[in-house]
Amino acid sequence: MACGANREILTQHRPHIGTFKLATVVRGLRAKIEALGGEVRFGSRVDQILLKPCAGPHGSGKSQQVVGLSLSDGTSLRCRQVVFAPGHSARDSFQMLQEAGVALEAKPFAVGFRIEHPQALVDEARWGFSVIENSLWEAVPEFIRELDKRFVEKFGLSIPLNVSPVKFGS
Repeated sequence: MACGANREILTQHRPHIGTFKLATVVRGLRAKIEALGGEVRFGSRVDQILLKPCAGPHGSGKSQQVVGLSLSDGTSLRCRQVVFAPGHSARDSFQMLQEAGVALEAKPFAVGFRIEHPQALVDEARWGFSVIENSLWEAVPEFIRELDKRFVEKFGLSIPLNVSPVKFGS
């Protein structure tokens, strides 16, 4: 909530931040991480998690402590905690963690996924067809004029009046 999510997520059985609020919440989370001294990196691939053995429970010696990360660009980062958010298609990342001996387990919560749609489709769903219609009211004649201009340049003739260079459907 401190980063912009609605209060209802605290009490809902299956909380959902909401598609249109997600960007605000993510910006808030990033700002909070950075305010606490953390660092957020984009486009960085972790090749290796650097671990050192430490005394485990009851002296078993099987526990490990994060001491850093090795990135694909050769950068080494020293750290004691890591929030690992690999995104989709992360089998190589999970394999790297498993090979390093990091215990992996499924969590009892689900994180939704996002599907990218063309902006026009999002606008229509959000504001209705009138936004699309008003945009087309200006864009189509402009497109036809430009097409006619190029047609004249190439062939010396205007586009015939009985031609329909644009068709709409839904």
